Amino acid sequence: MRTQLLAAYAELERDLATAALPTGQQRFDAADVTVAVGWHFTQMMLPEIVDKAAYPHLQAFSALAEALPVFVDTPVGARRGFRRRTVKPPERNEPQRQPGVASRCV
Repeated sequence: MRTQLLAAYAELERDLATAALPTGQQRFDAADVTVAVGWHFTQMMLPEIVDKAAYPHLQAFSALAEALPVFVDTPVGARRGFRRRTVKPPERNEPQRQPGVASRCV
């Protein structure tokens, strides 16, 4: 999953490096909103995996989106209580869980 996540953000970073940033709220389409929200959520949940310094164009794009009134009026996690999750590795004596269907497809 980490490899796929980093590859996806590397591709988005390359695309944003050559694209003009939207100039206002009317210029943001569903894909733009998805990128901005996905990036923000990733930085909330996995900052140690996806270093924002490595993706300056994504960071700038997200900052631009988050400054728009529609984003300011709907802060991520403010109403849902999202908290960063820490996953504890299993103890050596604990049996390993069998992977689910999704993890077998990777």
